[in-house]
Amino acid sequence: PPAINYPKNNQVFSYTSVLPIIDFGWNRIEVAKSYKLEISKNPNFSEVTRTVTTANNSASVDKLEVGKYYARVEYDPVSKDLQKERS
Repeated sequence: PPAINYPKNNQVFSYTSVLPIIDFGWNRIEVAKSYKLEISKNPNFSEVTRTVTTANNSASVDKLEVGKYYARVEYDPVSKDLQKERS
């Protein structure tokens, strides 16, 4: 499964007046056609705050309210014979 390389676990982002843009990056999977980044305020992802779908192995997210967030990445394989995997 794709492993998130950044931001690091428990990384804290500081700002003064404008909420920061948070960059996410994960290892590239050779058989991936696209990736889905999910961000949630709870570790079981019962309510997903933001979803970003991209062909790249990185994405930037803005306007996340102050708080602690969890992230995971799932990839969509190029072949239907392969199974989806999630971080």
